[in-house]
Amino acid sequence: MDFMTLLLLLGGAGLVSSIIKFATMDSEGRELQQKFISLGNMKGKTLEEIVTVVGQPNVVSHGIPGATLYTWSAHKYSISIVFINGVCEKIASEIAQR
Repeated sequence: MDFMTLLLLLGGAGLVSSIIKFATMDSEGRELQQKFISLGNMKGKTLEEIVTVVGQPNVVSHGIPGATLYTWSAHKYSISIVFINGVCEKIASEIAQR
């Protein structure tokens, strides 16, 4: 096998690998979104109840005393939720890209 053929084969393998990686990342975002949808109305649910279904948040931000903003994100999906003393108050933001 000559060098150019090998280079083309390796490039093709890299392209396939990249496509699989991006498809997996997209599915991770959709999976996270579906977990949040399965919770229904989250107002009044505890952080523990939500974490049990969706997993640990990626980012935790402390604001005024007793209020904490938790953010979960996966490729093309992000949701930030305000908790007051460990209880869900409201969704601050949700971004789902297609």
